[in-house]
Amino acid sequence: MFAHETYDRELAFWPALATLLVAGLVSSFVSVLLLAPVATTLASSHNGLVYPYEALVGAALTGLVLPHALRAVTAFEITTSAAFAVAFAGALASIAAVLVFEAAFVSAGGVINGGAVSLLPMLVSVGVEYQLLKHFARPARVTGPPLAVEAELAYATASPSLPADVARVAARVQVVLSSLSDAAPVEVPRRVQESLDELQESAADLESEPSLDTPRRLLVAGIRQLQGELVELAESAWRGDYRSAINRLTGAQTIENALSQLG
Repeated sequence: MFAHETYDRELAFWPALATLLVAGLVSSFVSVLLLAPVATTLASSHNGLVYPYEALVGAALTGLVLPHALRAVTAFEITTSAAFAVAFAGALASIAAVLVFEAAFVSAGGVINGGAVSLLPMLVSVGVEYQLLKHFARPARVTGPPLAVEAELAYATASPSLPADVARVAARVQVVLSSLSDAAPVEVPRRVQESLDELQESAADLESEPSLDTPRRLLVAGIRQLQGELVELAESAWRGDYRSAINRLTGAQTIENALSQLG
């Protein structure tokens, strides 16, 4: 069974909340330093515009910071345009909540509870931002160079004398390794499950032949070995550098040995 932490490809609540907190703190700090004079001027002339102004400017700064905060805190990423959508939706929800709560307090007793009016819109804003962030966030892409095992397998399958059935199996194994090498850690369990199905079909195709020579039996054994190692990889990918682990898969080495005997 795969570890729950790796199988869940959706951005979890606490990492998302930490991301929003980091982005909000950074944007608040910058806005206080750079925009306080404007807010002071508005407070003296158009007091009702201070909160919308601060909310919208803060949202713009948050939209700039959010993609970087998400990559720093989690293994997910978000585009700048989506980050702006998250931030501005939260700001608009906060402004709307302020208006609704102020009207409700005034109609109820004529006295506005400042603490409630500050806290409740913030909760509404965070709730909206969390839902949108969860919707737009995607597992971060891995942009490392091709793995050594991929190059070695490509070399082993380059021989034009490989039998057609073996070449088909080798191509499937190459697709499997390539798919895993560029997966984000949170995507590895899903990719492994797909790879296991692909490898199972490849081994079944070979085993369906009336008789297998020694290299083909070695190829099937390598595929079975690789299947077992991929299950372990899926369970441990979130703990460290899984790309290095892919390079050390002995099942892939067994497959390369079999291909060299058949090519």
